Amino acid sequence: MDRKEQTFHRPNRRRRLRKARLPVYPREPFFTLAPDWVCEVLSPSTARLDRIKKLAVYAREGVSHAWLVDPVLETLEVLRLHEGRWTIVLTAGGEETVRAEPFDAIELELGAPWIPRPPVSASP
Repeated sequence: MDRKEQTFHRPNRRRRLRKARLPVYPREPFFTLAPDWVCEVLSPSTARLDRIKKLAVYAREGVSHAWLVDPVLETLEVLRLHEGRWTIVLTAGGEETVRAEPFDAIELELGAPWIPRPPVSASP
């Protein structure tokens, strides 16, 4: 990934590098090695970019897992890279409790990060 792409395709969360791939912390102020996992928090203004362009770059660079979190729809999509193509391995939402790759050793409560919505008022 060139320097321009590193800036343009910066995921919302990307701090998972296995020790086997990065045994020693580098001295440079940036990583040239793609992470094992990325998480994109979708918004109406960036969802298309995140789903099409960024996922293509992540696949090309060998990122093994991607999460797409949609706070408006309250959903989590977990994608796994298999033979250069993304496979959806989990789609969940609302108040579900899930085990999501690559962190499937722990349970995640999806309801925790969602912003509570005001109740819908009845029309007279």
